[in-house]
Amino acid sequence: MIVVADTGPLNYLLLIDAVEILPQLYRSVLIPEEVRSELLHPDTPEIVRAWASSLPEWITVRQPHRLLPLSLDPGETAAISLAVESHIGLILIDDRRGRKMAQAQHLAVTGTLGILATAAENDLLNFGEMIARLKQTNFHPPESLVASLLIRFAPKQSI
Repeated sequence: MIVVADTGPLNYLLLIDAVEILPQLYRSVLIPEEVRSELLHPDTPEIVRAWASSLPEWITVRQPHRLLPLSLDPGETAAISLAVESHIGLILIDDRRGRKMAQAQHLAVTGTLGILATAAENDLLNFGEMIARLKQTNFHPPESLVASLLIRFAPKQSI
C-alpha cells in the first residue's frame, strides 16, 4: 500500500523514534515538496530537519499537477491534492480541518494515533510506551481517545 503523508504524523513519529514503522505498515510514502519544506523549516526540531534533508528510500517527493482550492496550509493542501490526483485512498494527517477536507475528497484518513494503533495491532511497538513519548512533545490528542486506546492495548502490552 502506498500512502500520502502530511507533515504532522512524520514530525511526531520522528520525535518519538517510531518513523520506521511506516515502511512496515505501508510500502511507500509520498509527500509533496511543501511537506518536505515544512519538515526542513528552521523552527522544526533538529532531528526532523536532519531526517528530511536525507530522506529514506521509502519516501518519495512528488508534486501534484494541480492544487485543490482548499483553505488549509500549503502542506495539507498539497498532500490532499496529491492523494486525490494519484488515486491514493489513504492520507496520514493530524490536523482536524485537514482531516475533514480530506474526507470530503473521499480519502480515508489516519493520523499519528491511528498509525501507532495499527502498529500496536501488528505487534510492531508498545503502544503505551509510544504514548508516553508522545506526551513529551507538543502533540495534544483528545485524552478520552488516548485513554480508550491505552485500555484497548493494555492486555496485549503486558504480555
